[in-house]
Amino acid sequence: MVAWCGGGAFYTPEGKRTLNEHSTTQISLAQPRRLGSVLPALLLGALALLAAIYAQLWIGLLSLPALGGVDFISFYTAGRIARAGDYRQMYDLTLHYAIQSPIIGPNFVPGGVIMSQHPPFLAPLLGLISFDDYRAAYIAWSVILACVLAPCGVVAARFLFANDIDRRSSMLAAISAVMFYPVFISLLKGQDTAFVLLGALIWMSALLTRHERLAGVALALVLLKPQIALLLALPLLASRNRAAYWFCAASGLLGLYSLLLVGWGGLLDLIGLMRLSAEGSGYGTNQPAMYNFLGLMIRSVPALDTTTLSILKWTVYLLAIGFLCWLWWGKGESLTVQHIGVAVTLSLFTSPHLHLHDLSLLLLPALGCMALLWERGRRGRIAALALLPASSLLLFASDLVAGGLHYLFGYALMLALLVGLGSSIRCARGAPYQPAQDA
Repeated sequence: MVAWCGGGAFYTPEGKRTLNEHSTTQISLAQPRRLGSVLPALLLGALALLAAIYAQLWIGLLSLPALGGVDFISFYTAGRIARAGDYRQMYDLTLHYAIQSPIIGPNFVPGGVIMSQHPPFLAPLLGLISFDDYRAAYIAWSVILACVLAPCGVVAARFLFANDIDRRSSMLAAISAVMFYPVFISLLKGQDTAFVLLGALIWMSALLTRHERLAGVALALVLLKPQIALLLALPLLASRNRAAYWFCAASGLLGLYSLLLVGWGGLLDLIGLMRLSAEGSGYGTNQPAMYNFLGLMIRSVPALDTTTLSILKWTVYLLAIGFLCWLWWGKGESLTVQHIGVAVTLSLFTSPHLHLHDLSLLLLPALGCMALLWERGRRGRIAALALLPASSLLLFASDLVAGGLHYLFGYALMLALLVGLGSSIRCARGAPYQPAQDA
């Protein structure tokens, strides 16, 4: 049985209801399952404030020439190439320049173009919305991304409800999840992070309910961010072999589909662009603005040369893989949301490439923390529901600040989630079950 320090257990690998079978009655008698009307009103007010901020930012972006040159231009580039049927030229920088320069200008970023370097399996979908009207294409893509985010909210709500959070609170938390500030930034910039988030949420939920096949297939969707998918997939070999095999099978199918689209030459071009991006030399990579270990080192120790930074970032990345394999080793029957949350948080911090919108994946450890906090009485339930709206407002506020403080809360949130879930794992090793008491 997994226990939260000072509180009760909330999940066992056997299933969502096995976990609290003998405690559900005690909890329902000892404490109210629903909160009063004041806290939901405050939370709805915070969400309304976020919605107003997001609407203003989105409308403001639409009024900018060429949409301010946001990341969508790289996806639009891939879509235009797909629309013309030139899949084998998907990663040709000369073609990228020909498409982008009339829209954002010839020297918008060092190198002249924002590279389209994502795996090609979304290219046919991008081709459908890459109209001649660039702004209309952006709006159509935003609608698609919003439609993908809707099931993300459903998965989040089902996860929380499965962990004995009442339906109204689960729905409120799910809305907070979909409105998480990095999630909005991914939508605003036209990034494909919504697909990655959906795959990751299904992966976590399926792992915890022992649906190994679904977990492996869902994780394959995270291959849109291959550096993160790899770090999450390798620990599966140390704990859930069947899920790892299904991930390899689904990844193989996506790889075969990609090969059929762009050919061997296209795949080699993609690898070349990924290597160019890893070097951080222009083309919109903007490594100093990253929220990972690499960005922290560039800003903290600007004297470090490129070679040293490269060695450090890959060393930290490999160490994270080794640590997570050790942490997950033999956890086939006892893998918990804490282990998953630690893996996701660490994978983000050590990822070689990570911007603000990628912090959307912090929803996974945040949902785990919410489920743990819910077992700690009324104060814990208040903290659980306030976690995501408060984090979103603080991330937005820090986004308005220049200098080192601009990144402070992003790192603080990662650290808080990592410490909270890590301490829960340590406490759970020998902790007996104790029913939560109302504060």
